Amino acid sequence: MNLTKQKIKKKVVNTVETLSNEVRGQITGKERAGSVTPENRTENYTALSGSVLDTIREQFQKQEEPELDEVRRKLAEHADENPQVAIKRQFEYMRREEKQAVESRKQEEMERKQKEEEEILQKAREDEQTRQANATQAEPQGKEQRGGLFARKRKHKQTIENKPSFGKQ
Repeated sequence: MNLTKQKIKKKVVNTVETLSNEVRGQITGKERAGSVTPENRTENYTALSGSVLDTIREQFQKQEEPELDEVRRKLAEHADENPQVAIKRQFEYMRREEKQAVESRKQEEMERKQKEEEEILQKAREDEQTRQANATQAEPQGKEQRGGLFARKRKHKQTIENKPSFGKQ
């Protein structure tokens, strides 16, 4: 019984899919990809009469007409009575485009300069950080090198050159 239910379900789904594709094809007057034409398959196919198809097509056209009328009205508002006005508007449009191109070019140049400045500043910061890191690791100078404030002074080794001379030489 389970197999028969599955077969029936599969057949119903297949029939509904083909019918929906066929109905869409009849309404629009175009064949849809994957749809079965009535010549190839006569099962569950009822052709719509010419009057029904005409009324359906008229309904679709009526839906599109207000949009087309609106577009036509907008285009008619912008129609030029004088061709010189059209030429002038075209030149103004070209000037605006040119100004926009120049402004965008300037903006790109400014951004490039800012990036270069940021890179230079970043490099300077990194150099400063490396100098500071090297300065903390560098050898101490002055009193720090001798051991701090309370370190003893070193005794100098006496050599012939620095030996104090007493009396005659």
